[in-house]
Amino acid sequence: MKEADEFRDRIRQFEEKNAVVFGISTDSAADNLEFKQKHWLPYPLLCDVDRKVSLAYGTVGFSSAYYSERVTFVIDPNGIIRKVISGIPAQDHAVKALEVL
Repeated sequence: MKEADEFRDRIRQFEEKNAVVFGISTDSAADNLEFKQKHWLPYPLLCDVDRKVSLAYGTVGFSSAYYSERVTFVIDPNGIIRKVISGIPAQDHAVKALEVL
């Protein structure tokens, strides 16, 4: 929630850098829609209910039985991952992503 809100609150900064923001979750489309509406998110939330994207990006190991660690990928226009952000408080991901851009 804190991570999503920070990206929402800084969306203009991302747009100024011609960056596209979206979230991805293993939650259902209905759950993502509810979350998006509750937090007034101006960016898309994608569903990965079958965990194919999570497996492809290697984020499955970032979860435990009690929580799912937030992972942010900064990907350039050519599809190259420029930075993987994890292991920091969720509310700091947006700032760190902006630093990379």
